[in-house]
Amino acid sequence: MDARTLEPLPYARRLADCLAEHEPALWARLTAPEGRVAASERARLELLRDAADWEDGGEAAVNEEAEQAKRALGLESLPVVMYRSVGEAPSGARLVYLPEAAHLVLDPVMTLALEPEQRVAIFGRELARHLLLTVEDGRYGALEGLAPQVSDRVQLDAAQERTIQRLHVFQELFCDRGAALAAGSAEAALGLIDQADAGSGGLRKQALELWWDEGTGAERQVAELVKGELDLDALDYVDQVELQGLTRRWLALVVQPAWMRSDPILGHCRQMFPGFAGGPLPEEEDVDDSLVMAEVRGTLPQLEPYWVSLLLDLAVADGALGDAALVRGMQVADGAGLRDELETMAREELGLGVQLVQDLWRDREALIAAKEQG
Repeated sequence: MDARTLEPLPYARRLADCLAEHEPALWARLTAPEGRVAASERARLELLRDAADWEDGGEAAVNEEAEQAKRALGLESLPVVMYRSVGEAPSGARLVYLPEAAHLVLDPVMTLALEPEQRVAIFGRELARHLLLTVEDGRYGALEGLAPQVSDRVQLDAAQERTIQRLHVFQELFCDRGAALAAGSAEAALGLIDQADAGSGGLRKQALELWWDEGTGAERQVAELVKGELDLDALDYVDQVELQGLTRRWLALVVQPAWMRSDPILGHCRQMFPGFAGGPLPEEEDVDDSLVMAEVRGTLPQLEPYWVSLLLDLAVADGALGDAALVRGMQVADGAGLRDELETMAREELGLGVQLVQDLWRDREALIAAKEQG
């Protein structure tokens, strides 16, 4: 089993990276110091309004359980301040985030009714939340502002909604892991999940069990569990950015031969990527064939028609290239395990006969050599 380490999940890391690179204005607003100041002011107001000093006969035991959770998560130096909830606290405890200390608002009745192990798990969950919002100079805390920032736009599209929903789930998975690590077992954390999130509780339980059993080696399975099968009609923002990058590398791979970089071919590529290069490929388009092939194969079979359609579009973009452009597409498709699919689409869309397609593949080396010789 790989180690169980409490690290931000890959989805949150990738989302932050994508926003910083592709949405710099939005990322600047999310990470602006004035935004953090405003959030701290709201948190202090919330504590004044909804919380009172923690006073209970069981305070000493509760304090020790909070210390136990801190030690388990390596947060010994983090001050913890506890409050009694004035309003409702349906999950037993909640974090009000201020960076200098973990401010925990507890429902005294619910909290004291729990078994000690469950209280340790609750403290671990909320301390993990504080950790997530603080680490790496608060970049994951900045993501907390994504929903209100995006909602201010004229129209919230489906990809943005999916991004916000998935981010919430992945953030809660991080907190679930903190609960399990603090308690020293998955069982106590599993018992908290239904209280905290009835909507995705079953999914979160499966994800926690996977991680508890397999550690960091479970991240791919956890991501697939949350996101489901890759679907062009159900992409989130991260999916869109990653697919766009892979699409560009796929096109760059197809046009690597100099004879494939004709004006019509490059013009077609620039309809999708305005800066797509002509002539010698720049570093960012000097692709690793085997890596691109592996990435494309990783999207199959869900995106099979997408990749094949791109190849066929390039095959007919420049009539002056004749059959050689289709043969080049067949070469690339063969490397990704898609040649049969491309040949089928070519017969159906272009009206090519079975024998002609077979002959083109048989004579591919001669056809390509003739183009390379001018």
